Amino acid sequence: MALCPEKLLGYANQNPAALIRAGLTNPIFDKPKLGRLSGKNTLLSLESLLQLQPDLIVDCGNVSNTHLSLAHRLQQLTGINTLLIDGNLQDSAAQLQQLGQVLGLETRANILAEKANNILNNANHYAATHSSKSFYFARSPNGQQTGLSGSIHTQAIEVLGLKNVAQSQHFYGLAQVSMEQIIQWDPDVIITQEPLFAQHIQHHPVWRSLRAIKTNQLLVFSNQPFGWLDTPPGINRLLGLQYLQNRLLNISPQQVELDVQQFFEHFYQSQLSLPQVRQLLAI
Repeated sequence: MALCPEKLLGYANQNPAALIRAGLTNPIFDKPKLGRLSGKNTLLSLESLLQLQPDLIVDCGNVSNTHLSLAHRLQQLTGINTLLIDGNLQDSAAQLQQLGQVLGLETRANILAEKANNILNNANHYAATHSSKSFYFARSPNGQQTGLSGSIHTQAIEVLGLKNVAQSQHFYGLAQVSMEQIIQWDPDVIITQEPLFAQHIQHHPVWRSLRAIKTNQLLVFSNQPFGWLDTPPGINRLLGLQYLQNRLLNISPQQVELDVQQFFEHFYQSQLSLPQVRQLLAI
């Protein structure tokens, strides 16, 4: 979507109408929703995939032996070249350049890679020069699903040096946690991009007893057109990373709005008006 949306046949799990409402340019991003090829709610059959006649399948996320095996099997079954890209946020520039080489779009890929590196370098500098706070990332409507420390789901927060209270020595994915555990952790900051959770917490006395809520340290992020911090684990998280750093530094609203506009222009080839930006930020 960032490098060549005109070549994209469709989306695995995105509603095109919602993308357009969130500011992505129509008709560039008006593509059909095709369904997933793997994971939960797999909807795209191999027969339907073959009818589309793609030259390439691209997947970005965790690169485990399981995912590598699935990609290899898919390529064997269909004869379609399949590219599995490591979704590590710190490697965003390399991901763009890798795909740019495959697609013959090195110039655009290098431009976006430089912009990705600027965002990441600024974040790494912040992490090195500011004291860290503890955080809890609430993913579900009730807030009790979270990403564990070191997982792909919380990288955009952890890059800035914030310390994830949800940790496990042997697992780096998603976890369900109890309210008792969250009370014991009592993080400095609670972060979410789940609008239902932001509503839920207003009427939940246990959540409201936490230090982060008492000190007005609930940070709510947009999930349009994609999650700004998570889901999917792609370069969309660069926007959330930049926005979170701006929030931590109390950057002026005007600069925040400009950064969002420029991100959409560079990575999504879409021009947002100020009212559109403010609607995304009105969370």
